[in-house]
Amino acid sequence: MFEYEEIQPAKELREYVKCYFIVRIENYFDFSDIKYPSGQIELAFNLGESSWQSEIGNKKQTDPQVELLGQMTGPILIKSPGKTLMLGIRFYSYAAGYFFDYALEEFSNQINDLRDVMGKSVKELHEKLLNEPDMSNRITIVERFLLKRLSETEKNDKLMLLKRITTDLHKHPERNIKHVANDYNMSPRNMQRLFLRHMGITPKLYVRINRFQQGLQYLEQNKELLTDIAYKSGYADQSHFIRDFKAFADKTPSAFNPGVPLL
Repeated sequence: MFEYEEIQPAKELREYVKCYFIVRIENYFDFSDIKYPSGQIELAFNLGESSWQSEIGNKKQTDPQVELLGQMTGPILIKSPGKTLMLGIRFYSYAAGYFFDYALEEFSNQINDLRDVMGKSVKELHEKLLNEPDMSNRITIVERFLLKRLSETEKNDKLMLLKRITTDLHKHPERNIKHVANDYNMSPRNMQRLFLRHMGITPKLYVRINRFQQGLQYLEQNKELLTDIAYKSGYADQSHFIRDFKAFADKTPSAFNPGVPLL
C-alpha cells in the first residue's frame, strides 16, 4: 500500500517551504515513480527500512539516507524495493538559498548526501528523527532546525532580490530576460550568477521549467487539444511545447498522455 501526504509548514516558514511530504509504503512490494523537473530543491529523510534507488540519465545509484535533491533538468526514475517511510521538505524555487550557504548550481542533476554537505548538524537531526516515532513531533524537530538556519540568513538582500525576480518571471514568463534584469538594475550576466548560486539554474531555464510544469499539469488533468494546452502553458505554438516537453520529460506529450487529441 502506497500513501503520499503533503503537510503545510508553520506560519513562520510558509514563505520559504512549499510543503512537507510524507511517503509511506506499508507492505513489501516494488514501487517505482518518475520525478520531473520542478524548479524546486528538496530534502528527504529516509526513516524506513528500505534504501531508495534512483536513475538519472544512465546513472543508477542507491540514494543516501538524507537526500539533497538539486535542480533537475531531466526525469529521475525512483524505486523502493520494500517497506518505506520518507519525510521530505519541498522549498519554493527562490528559497533554498536561505537555508544552504552553498553554490547550489554544484548540486544540479544530482542526489547528494546532505550529511556530507552539512556535517554534524544534519547527522544529529537525522538521528533525532529516527528516534522520534510520532510524525507530528518529527516535523516540529525539522522546523526547529529550519528556523535556526533561517535566523542566520533571513536579511540577505540578494535572496530577497531573487524572490522578487522569480515572482516577476512566474507571473510574466513571456518577458525578455534582459529587460527583467534592467528593471532590477542588473546586467543579465549578474542576474544569471544570482540564479545559479542561490537556485541552481539560470533565469531562462527557470522560465522554461515553469512552462513545462504548467503543461504537465494540464496533461495530467484533462484531455484538451494539445494545441490548446500549449497556448495555455505559455508556448508560442504546439511544436515548441512538444520540443520543450521532450527535453524535460524524455518523452513527447502524446506518449505521456495518449488520450490527448493532437488537433
